Amino acid sequence: MFTVFIQAFAIQIGLIIAIGAQNAFVLKCGLKKQTLLTVVLICAFCDAVLISLGALGFGVLLRAYPFFVNVMYIFAIIYLLIYGFSCLRNAFFQQQLDVEVYDFSQYTSSKTSKSIYIKNATLALAVTLLNPHVYIDTVVFLGGLAGQYVGLWKLVFCLGAIFASFIWFFSIGYGARFLAPLFKKPLSWKVLDFLIGVMMWFIAYQLYRSFLT
Repeated sequence: MFTVFIQAFAIQIGLIIAIGAQNAFVLKCGLKKQTLLTVVLICAFCDAVLISLGALGFGVLLRAYPFFVNVMYIFAIIYLLIYGFSCLRNAFFQQQLDVEVYDFSQYTSSKTSKSIYIKNATLALAVTLLNPHVYIDTVVFLGGLAGQYVGLWKLVFCLGAIFASFIWFFSIGYGARFLAPLFKKPLSWKVLDFLIGVMMWFIAYQLYRSFLT
């Protein structure tokens, strides 16, 4: 039983370890300490729900209705282009950068902080649920693997994959603080925004090619 848990854990880590839109966003929130716990929990719980749906057999429905996947590809490409443009604009044209490392929890009564909370929570949902590959990886692929097991074994497999998601997102989110000294200068944030912007456009291009094929 422990072997099944470790197998699911290793597979899920392998699927989410690549630096994509979701991981980049969690890393940035970790560097700024902005609504980090909320963002991490949203990403991890979304994975948990999708993995559970896959184990319940929803992957079969997803394969039966490819139109849904195509719609997600279109929305994801549009979103990544807009998000990438926003990052590149910040990198090249934003003159004043708030490079303070601050904690949102200290300003829960602030209207600005509440807007940041809503914005980051919305972005966390977007980078998670507007990625077509997350459905392929969790609902279809992991769900298909979980379908090989029954009863308690299936539950153990799902728990292994879900545990991997929580470990990963908490690690990159709260581990980002060790990189904080590198981001005390405005130029560092400009470089980060530039790299994230380019990466978002590259991912959008890859999705576009996948959509055409």
